[in-house]
Amino acid sequence: VWLVSEDGSIVANYLVSGRKGCPKPGTYEVFSKSPITRSFLDYNSTMRWMVRFARTDKTNIGFHDIPLHGDGSPYQTLDELGTALSGGCVRQDSESAIRMYRFADVGTTVVVTP
Repeated sequence: VWLVSEDGSIVANYLVSGRKGCPKPGTYEVFSKSPITRSFLDYNSTMRWMVRFARTDKTNIGFHDIPLHGDGSPYQTLDELGTALSGGCVRQDSESAIRMYRFADVGTTVVVTP
């Protein structure tokens, strides 16, 4: 991920985990944000600092921290960031998720590249 300011300068960049081919490459816009939300696949799983920017026929897709199972254990380790492990969203470490949450207001452009 690259966070790019309006003047084109890079504010931050870091590894994330996503799902290959989801969402499709293109230009999107942040449409909602939540400090905490639950997974549509497992209601007991939680994700913090959600920044939603895309939709599928099943759910919304966004940036968030590494989700936690109902027992509090993480879905993946920090060392696994950079690998395709997500169900569709873009997973980040907690510090990066907070940075994204503060950076991306509703209406912010999101560009997904292949």
